[in-house]
Amino acid sequence: MSLQPLALEPNDLRTVVDAPVLFGQLISQDPEGGGPAEVKLLSRQPPGFALQADGRWSFDPSDSAYDSLAPGASRLLTVVFEVKESAQPPWLPSPPPLPNDVIRVGGPASPWATLQQAIDAAPAGAVLWIAPGTYEESLTIRRDLTLLGANQGIAAGSPRGPESVIRGFVKVLDTAETVTFDGLSFAPSGNGSNLRIEAASSQLRNSIITSGPPSGGYAYPGFVSYAQQRRRVEVENNLFAGILDLERRPSALRIFGSDSALIRGNIFNNTGGAGNIGTSHVFHDLTIENNLIRGGGQGFFYYNQPIWTGRIDTLVIRDNTMLDVRWHGIGIYERAPIGKALVSGNLIGASDASTDPEQFINDDFVNLYVLDPAQSAQDFTVVGNELVNPWNADQRVVGLALADLNDRVVRSSSIGTFSLRIEGRVPSGLRDPSAPLDLQPGRTCHLPGLRDFDGILHGGAPEALKDSIAADYRFQGLFSLRRDGLKQAVFTNRSSGRWASAAVDPLTRQIDYADNGQGGITRVVGIYIDILVAEGEQNTARPGFLLSGEKAPERGGPFDSQRRFQNDLNNDNLSARFSGDFDNDGIQELYWKVNDGTSFLRSLLHDDGNIRYANYQSRDQMTSYLTSNGNADLIASVL
Repeated sequence: MSLQPLALEPNDLRTVVDAPVLFGQLISQDPEGGGPAEVKLLSRQPPGFALQADGRWSFDPSDSAYDSLAPGASRLLTVVFEVKESAQPPWLPSPPPLPNDVIRVGGPASPWATLQQAIDAAPAGAVLWIAPGTYEESLTIRRDLTLLGANQGIAAGSPRGPESVIRGFVKVLDTAETVTFDGLSFAPSGNGSNLRIEAASSQLRNSIITSGPPSGGYAYPGFVSYAQQRRRVEVENNLFAGILDLERRPSALRIFGSDSALIRGNIFNNTGGAGNIGTSHVFHDLTIENNLIRGGGQGFFYYNQPIWTGRIDTLVIRDNTMLDVRWHGIGIYERAPIGKALVSGNLIGASDASTDPEQFINDDFVNLYVLDPAQSAQDFTVVGNELVNPWNADQRVVGLALADLNDRVVRSSSIGTFSLRIEGRVPSGLRDPSAPLDLQPGRTCHLPGLRDFDGILHGGAPEALKDSIAADYRFQGLFSLRRDGLKQAVFTNRSSGRWASAAVDPLTRQIDYADNGQGGITRVVGIYIDILVAEGEQNTARPGFLLSGEKAPERGGPFDSQRRFQNDLNNDNLSARFSGDFDNDGIQELYWKVNDGTSFLRSLLHDDGNIRYANYQSRDQMTSYLTSNGNADLIASVL
């Protein structure tokens, strides 16, 4: 089976209204070493954002959609994209071979006038292949059967040939022990439901389920629903599409308990208002993974009415993408005891805070909601998720106390994400240089009076860019840049490609901008000369070469560490991690992590905190350096 490329996620970006257009490139990694991937947008397209198939993108902060953004306010845009192999074969994928004893039904050559007649005539355990075409009939299945469509074995989200379409309501009675549906298309029926399954075990795979408005009320609470307490339910690689009912009915998939249930690799598009995946009653193990959910009332919910007995012994929800659901991404409600749970690798949120505001219950939107945490397992692990809540960050998780390990999705997937935050421009006349700073890691601060050692504002920024540079200092944290034990605030500025340090009064949270010269610490940090570049330039016997005889890096060239340092600052690609004199040579150091995971940066500082020199290290080099100097315990802090 061909493996899809893996999306490599860029760093989250920030900009201000009317700033220059941003450009970037979304990239991927092909596990099979194939050619370039095709990139497409999964989330709603933010105003001013454009994405090309080769992954190049642009964002124009001057788009009129942001004109009303007030000074000091911001708007978070989440871009979710998918990478696929761009070289599609000129032919459609072929289904796997049919078994020798298959019964071919449908089409002009069929000996049966209807599908129901063929189903009634088939012996228990038979495999029926349904020819492409549309069949206007409802079906009842009373015995063990496998129904294959023309696209059996081909995922519903992939390119496919003509479909075998059943336009009617299909019901499987509990007299059947095991049934399988594979490669079919279920079109809307008059009662708003497509499939009702009462068999003990069932597989629904590679099928398209499209619901529509019922002529009356809903016959069942789901496009596909299951009777209470089945033995095994498998739902894989299907496409659910249909209505969005603002009264939260029905669910796309409704399961009333099963010994074991697996819901994997499905796509849910704007489905039922109650929820895309709805569950209740008893599960010994329930796994929900690698699903793409867009729209609908909730991504996944579990609850039990007072007269029901319910519990989940083991719950796994991982590597799902849930976008633009109206209410809760994951909801665990009344009478819902959980034995053990793992929620990891999920992206849950909205594409944009302004997305269909009238259709979202903004005040109630919660990414992960647990109504009664006392019933939840002590082993309830929620880690490595990206939970995006543009309306209220405090409601990302309700009901569980979590460590802050859910700001970035951790998974290997063809789906990637990054965020753009656009901030309202603060008019020059409204800026207050003496205003207290809001020093939260990652927060952008306005530092209008910051100068370098020589007193040059923002280190020599062009006049036209001074306002945007002043508003774009990102707070990295507090670090000791001198060997006196005192900590200073460290900022990076992607607009200028420079970084800065500042002594912040702990009471007033204000900066003394005059503390930039001799003996000071509040300044735009200087630009150094790469010592290898300098050695090559000063080698009069053989200019351009090191004393060792090797070619020296050129000033401003790709191997000039100062140039690379500034490029990473311009790309907002550095995070300050830890400071100290790691090798006890009397020189203070500040370690940075390159956000794209490629390397680490070790900057060496003068006694006054200004920079001497910096060099990039691989992970192995960083680990070896710290370990050899007795600082192995600091490696985790740098990582």
